Amino acid sequence: MSAIAYSAATELKIYGRALEVTDVAERSQYGDALGQLIQWRPAGDFHLFRIDVSQAGFVRGGENAHMFRWRVGQPPPVAEPRPSQA
Repeated sequence: MSAIAYSAATELKIYGRALEVTDVAERSQYGDALGQLIQWRPAGDFHLFRIDVSQAGFVRGGENAHMFRWRVGQPPPVAEPRPSQA
């Protein structure tokens, strides 16, 4: 699975897997937390997935061109100058 967001000068990519949550206790805990947060809780059987992100990247063009790259096991990203496009 990958999610991609575009605008005129930016691009965000997130790669990973969506894993179904089947554990009854974990599903109940999610419902409780959601109920406290937004005063609504899903009723009955519902789909619930956990996103296991493996890598992400962000690129911004223009005058402040830079990029971030991250993969599991790496430290948080630091802005890098974006390679110029020839």
